[in-house]
Amino acid sequence: MPGGLVPRLLDAEQSNSSLVYGDEYILKVFRRIQPRRQPRPLEVPGALARQGCHRVPAPVALVPDEDPFKATLGVLQPYLRDASDGWTLALHALAAGDDFTAQARALGAATAEVHLALASAFRSASPGRTGAPRPR
Repeated sequence: MPGGLVPRLLDAEQSNSSLVYGDEYILKVFRRIQPRRQPRPLEVPGALARQGCHRVPAPVALVPDEDPFKATLGVLQPYLRDASDGWTLALHALAAGDDFTAQARALGAATAEVHLALASAFRSASPGRTGAPRPR
């Protein structure tokens, strides 16, 4: 990571603690550490990147730990400073009285692209099942 990037705590509500470095990178520090090298919040972006899907930023670096067990403490990814979520876009369009049809169609296409990449990345031997990791 280039030097001189000033960190700031991201104040969005989420399941991780995140620091944004100079609007270039985001360091997600996992609050719930699991005794394995690749937690699910890291498996999915990595799998999408391997499938060529660029809708989710690929990991740049990991923060590993070996004691008391092998684990990943955090992940560094490019920060998408201009990104916003679909719900926020829809609410703003509604409040402004704007037509949301084109944006909804684009969001649907992006969602389909991600899900197709996930289905390909997490294939299983059973037809019709993606083999994606099950929630615990």
